Amino acid sequence: MTFSKSKNFYLVSHITGPTHNLLIVNVIQSNKRVEPIIKSLSPDGSCGCGPPDANAVLNNVLRGAKEANDQLGTNYKVLEVRFIENDSRIETVYAYLVRKLIERIESNGAFNESKYGDDET
Repeated sequence: MTFSKSKNFYLVSHITGPTHNLLIVNVIQSNKRVEPIIKSLSPDGSCGCGPPDANAVLNNVLRGAKEANDQLGTNYKVLEVRFIENDSRIETVYAYLVRKLIERIESNGAFNESKYGDDET
């Protein structure tokens, strides 16, 4: 699993054997209610694995953020979620990815710098 940051977005990639997922997410600490945005990004490479279901991706990210918040006593809100159209269609992995991301943010873990999506952020 790799963790990167590009402007306001965090990138978490998870590659195990034949499966691969990239979560690109903008999260903030807030007590306000937010309506998150979900975007699918153009396929990357030639894998025909996807497309993951956008609603399932969003629901899993929100569930994972809630689980992390409950565990850590934090209040992270998801502003925007981006995923790659030809990622592996295992939407439940996105809950795991956002949990690990929030844990890393809270523990002041390191993030690689990324220019991925800088023209879109």
